[in-house]
Amino acid sequence: MGSFLSQLFKNGLVLAVITALCVCPLSLIGLLLGIAYPILPKKHYTKLCVWSQNQFLTAFVWMYERNHSSLNIYISGDPLPPQESALLVCNHVAGHGDWAPIYSLVARQNGLGGFKCVVKDIAKWVPGFGWCMWLLNWPLLKRNWAGDKLYLKNKMQAYGKLESNAALTLLIFPEGTRWTEKKYKEAVQFATERKLHVPVHTMIPRYKGFQALVRGLDGVATHVYDITLAYHGWDLPQGSKGPGNFALFKQKTAAGANVVRQTKCGGGGFFVNLLWFLWFFYLFYFCPS
Repeated sequence: MGSFLSQLFKNGLVLAVITALCVCPLSLIGLLLGIAYPILPKKHYTKLCVWSQNQFLTAFVWMYERNHSSLNIYISGDPLPPQESALLVCNHVAGHGDWAPIYSLVARQNGLGGFKCVVKDIAKWVPGFGWCMWLLNWPLLKRNWAGDKLYLKNKMQAYGKLESNAALTLLIFPEGTRWTEKKYKEAVQFATERKLHVPVHTMIPRYKGFQALVRGLDGVATHVYDITLAYHGWDLPQGSKGPGNFALFKQKTAAGANVVRQTKCGGGGFFVNLLWFLWFFYLFYFCPS
């Protein structure tokens, strides 16, 4: 009983500290952007968004990289040139822990001012985090392809017209959801029934969103970064492959991100789209990781 209460107290303390250090600054940023949105011209509002996001996320990266949990983040693979706009394609291992190695990677390449991630539309209702995602112009999908297709097209066109000094770094998790034991079994069953290659460490990707982003970012993003995440040393939740919400601040562990840099072909012709589809199909269905 004493051990349980001690662990409960530690978890509560970590939650309180993270809330104070993250939600409070985010609320202030949200208030600032909410006031500026109807007043400033779009050009100046975009620059304010880039500046405020970079300040907060850089401080956030510093906080979890320098805390006393002995977190080690290893980045391997192809070298990434600075200030290169790119589409990031990544496996979704952990529910809320995958942002750590991703943020650490982007912070060392472009800075975090131009970073955006494709997230669920419902996230915009989360106090602090969600409000800022909406104000910072992150793409929010409702998982209804009939509506999301036009929304993504317009959003990508808007990114191409934005004037800021930050390179766009757009992240998508093609699987559409985090890895869990239950979802993995469903993916295996889906692949088996349709005589597809059974994935080993990933799930079946949703290729429509990826294709829409590749077409929409033509002339905006020049490369695709294929990122593979893996973790070691975590006290993993049952049925999970990655850390939970606050494990980064409590456990001694290591996270790794391996990057393969692919040149993004321009244009939207049939053969270009076919090549991208074949590469995407190979990446998720036949690569062991």
